[in-house]
Amino acid sequence: MLSSGKLREGPLAHRRVNVLQYVKLPTGRWRWEPIPKNPRTRQYVWAKVKSNHFYIVWREDKKRRYQKAGTTPAQALEAKKRKEFELAGRAVLGSGKKVLKSKEHILVVEDAVSDFLESVKTKKRPNTHKRYRAVMDHFRAFFKPYTHVEAITPADIDAYRDERLKEKNPWGQPITPRNVNYEVSTIRTFFYYLQGFRDPAISNPAAKLKALAVTKRVVDTYTEEELEKFFRTCTPEERAIFKTFYYTGLREQELAHLYWTDLNLQKGILTVKAKLNEDFIPKDWEEREVPLHQKLVAMLKALPHRHETLVFPSFRGNPNGHLLRLLKTIVERAKLPGHWYLHKFRKTFATRALEKGADIRTVQSLLGHKNITTTARYLSTSTDKMREAVRRL
Repeated sequence: MLSSGKLREGPLAHRRVNVLQYVKLPTGRWRWEPIPKNPRTRQYVWAKVKSNHFYIVWREDKKRRYQKAGTTPAQALEAKKRKEFELAGRAVLGSGKKVLKSKEHILVVEDAVSDFLESVKTKKRPNTHKRYRAVMDHFRAFFKPYTHVEAITPADIDAYRDERLKEKNPWGQPITPRNVNYEVSTIRTFFYYLQGFRDPAISNPAAKLKALAVTKRVVDTYTEEELEKFFRTCTPEERAIFKTFYYTGLREQELAHLYWTDLNLQKGILTVKAKLNEDFIPKDWEEREVPLHQKLVAMLKALPHRHETLVFPSFRGNPNGHLLRLLKTIVERAKLPGHWYLHKFRKTFATRALEKGADIRTVQSLLGHKNITTTARYLSTSTDKMREAVRRL
């Protein structure tokens, strides 16, 4: 039998398998790092590892391959040894063919989905994990837990899509093509994860599936009259909360986790920062600066410091998780019609900024969008401007 030590010698040197740790940095990003070794003995020093997410890495078909190797040193070393012998066997046989898996190693939907969601939970934001889990629950229900992942074809994904279009959401509304496109995109990510970390030989049945056609929506924004009535009904603190939404375009969690130290009222700058102690990381891991309107600066200067850290704390001194409920209360108090929700302030901010002449790159930076096509949605002309153009005819 070929020992693992001899894999480092002769024609099988390129078959060597290494163990890496996947480490979370203070910024929230993840990075591959080698396991520290004793310089004299070249043995792994497990006491110095920074993470319990272990992977093995090797080169195959001129590409670097990764595979999850457990959460303990024993599991990592076992995975390393198993892969070294597998690669050595292929090299000795000289056939170049993949070693067939025994039945107990065939990947089934239940195990694959659980592994994927565990990875998402570790590396992504909580809301992203929640959305992915909802999609994968539908995926599991359609394909059944013990279906072999390798057996799923593009036709199966297409059938899944057709089935979802026939269903309704928990509120009794039909599942839209836009919803289904998001689900297929998540499934595509799921299979890419399996290719990268479980088995490179797995094909991605969702890779080339074309998106369903969707109707382009008109951007939903608040009118000046609606906002005037709304703010007139607010208390000073309520006005400060929703004026901050309106003048900065912050997302709900960005405002809920806003610290006094994030504000430089002298320079009129608000900085969106990660709060690792609160498990809050900005979307797309991007910290950014947002200039403050002078009216908002004056309002924030006059705001009482009810909490030593949070600008807008809950009654219990935590990040406020009831901002939508507060919005609905004010809307009822003001007897305002229409659909009111928090993200609509962000849409209003972006649309007004573009209408006032701001270039799209600047608005992209203000909103913290990773992709400029997301910002481009707000370029649609407002109804008021179209009405004014018709009036001038």
